[in-house]
Parts: sequence; structure tokens; C-alpha cells
Amino acid sequence: MNNKYPYNILVVEDEEQSRENFVSYLLMFYENVFEASNGERALEVYKREKPHIILLDINIPKVSGLEVARQIREKDLMTKIIILTAHSEKSFLLEAMSLRLTKYLFKPVNRKDLKQALDLAITELEKFDIIVNDEIEVNEFYTYSFNKKSLKYKGNEISLTQKEQLFFEYLLKNRNKVCSYHELLSYTEVASLDGLKNLVKRLKKKLNDELITNISGIGYKKS
Repeated sequence: MNNKYPYNILVVEDEEQSRENFVSYLLMFYENVFEASNGERALEVYKREKPHIILLDINIPKVSGLEVARQIREKDLMTKIIILTAHSEKSFLLEAMSLRLTKYLFKPVNRKDLKQALDLAITELEKFDIIVNDEIEVNEFYTYSFNKKSLKYKGNEISLTQKEQLFFEYLLKNRNKVCSYHELLSYTEVASLDGLKNLVKRLKKKLNDELITNISGIGYKKS
């Protein structure tokens, strides 16, 4: 039986042995663990894999950890970022705090502190304790505003019913994760599985791109 957490984690650390240690440890508990040794590579992996949690060392080559976090935060406030740092200066911590981090850990990091930070990130993910930008990019054509509950295609608003909006938000908040029928029925308060499938059918007709993938017998995920 697979008891691993269904979240993707990206480890960004330029020290090879430290990175290998993190990856080896995390693979015991998480389904997918990705790695990067510099900031440039980290942004490439982030864009491709869309991790739920990032362990991000500040002192990395090419693009600094703070700059990586800044670029991610320009459009994404949902991904949980845990900073790994040797710094303790007040000015650095204030700058890092402005990036809405889940936690910052001072190196060398022990497993107890790491586990507590990861548990906090998971709690935030599971409880949807998420602050989002007024408008985020879903893909190159679509944007969504969590504040206004508004989905736009090339700047033009798409009218959604309340349950369609709830369904779509749940997929966005759980990107890269298959959302089960049970979860979606509970969150949208749709009365039956047939009702949920009809909701998705109506929603898909409103979307020019295939943004929703059906995982037969299990549920749905954002494409």
C-alpha cells in the first residue's frame, strides 16, 4: 500500500551531498521529488513540474534563491516555499518574510525541524490556507481571480455558476493531484456523481482548451 503524500516537492540546493540527502529522505514520504542545483534550473523545473512544496536554499548559483522565490511569487502564491539559509540578519529575514514563506530553516537543518516545516506546508495545502494574487495565470490563455471568482479567456470573462466556480477552484488549489469524486462532491456540495459529471460536461463546453482531465473511476485533475 502506498502511504506517501500525494505532493510534488522540489529541492533546490547546490551542495551535491546535501541535495542527495534531502532527496533520499523525502522520497520515503512523498510521491515525486525533483531537484535542482542552481536557480536557473530551479525555475525550469518549477515551470515544468509545478511542485506543491519547494525547499529552496538561498545561496545558489546563477539565480539567487531570493530571486527564484520572487519570480515564483509574481504569479503564484499557492506553492509552499521553505527557505534554507545560513543567514540570520534582520534585513534578510524581513526581505524573505515579504515573500510569504511557509518557513525558513537555518542550516545545517535537522530532520525534526525539516519535518515540522513540511507538516506545516501540508497543513496549509490541505486546509487551503492560501492567499492568492488577484489574478493568476492558469495557462497562456486563461487567468483566474480567487478574489473576484472570475475566469477569463484572453481577457474575456467566462460566466460560471457557483458550483462550477467551486469545482474549478478546487482543481487549481490541488494542481498536479488527482481530485477524487468524493472530495469534489463534498467541496462543491453536488448531490450525486451523475450531477458532478454533468457539471463537468457543462463546464468543459465553456472552455476552449482542455483544462480538465478525467481520470476514469477516480476523479478529475487540472490539465
